[in-house]
Amino acid sequence: MAETYTDARSFDDPNTPAIEPSISTVEGLVIKHLNSTEAATSGTGVYTPFLNQNAGGSGVVNYASQGFNSEDSSITSQAAAAAGLDVSDNGTTSIRLGDIPIVVIGGVSYYEVALDINEENNAGFDALGQPNRELEISEFQIYTSSRQATLSDYNSASYETRALGSDDSVFSLRFDLDANGDKAIRLFDAGNGGGKDDYIIYVPVTQFAGVSTDSYFTLFTQFGPNPVEGATAEEFRIQNTSQITGTKFLDVNGDGIRQVNGADGNAATT
Repeated sequence: MAETYTDARSFDDPNTPAIEPSISTVEGLVIKHLNSTEAATSGTGVYTPFLNQNAGGSGVVNYASQGFNSEDSSITSQAAAAAGLDVSDNGTTSIRLGDIPIVVIGGVSYYEVALDINEENNAGFDALGQPNRELEISEFQIYTSSRQATLSDYNSASYETRALGSDDSVFSLRFDLDANGDKAIRLFDAGNGGGKDDYIIYVPVTQFAGVSTDSYFTLFTQFGPNPVEGATAEEFRIQNTSQITGTKFLDVNGDGIRQVNGADGNAATT
């Protein structure tokens, strides 16, 4: 069955102000295409890349790029290429669910992941006759687990239905773009430049109900082949988040002493 495309591109439309981004939804994801003024620049203290695909092209098969994030030492660029993957060992690392910022849109909570794509910036066509500046996400799977993924966990024969592990006993599949039929997301490189976000992808928090924030968050993606993956790297990243730890207690009168029902004393922490 042919893929069903969700169009997340943003073209110059004289009837749509340039400052208004396009927003698409697919399988519960909310996808926002940023214009050049909205695009954030990556860098120390701003964004942390966790998956960088396009390690020089050696792992690209049939004009497509596949990869997943991990900091396991077995996943070097060379080893990944030998397994049919296209992962750079620079800018690819493991992350935990609790590392990902949460935003609320229309009363719904989402995990926020940014994507920088870098397609050819000319108006020509790729090797398959598709516009150079376009790109597709043809696989998008999210797993949680108690340990990070290794190369031995990758299923090259069944990646379209399950890329990591054989069942949910270790790697629980929390989101699959193709869960209800073969789907792809059509992207467009608006020329924000390398190191700047092109898209924000919002994943519903409800997909991870009951999952510990200490669980590993592993994203498997494929870019291409229609249109093909070209030019330089695609990079997923997250905003750096901070956690506050400590103890708070009731102190109605502000004297620094814990209180129970308004009376000073050694109350239990709240």
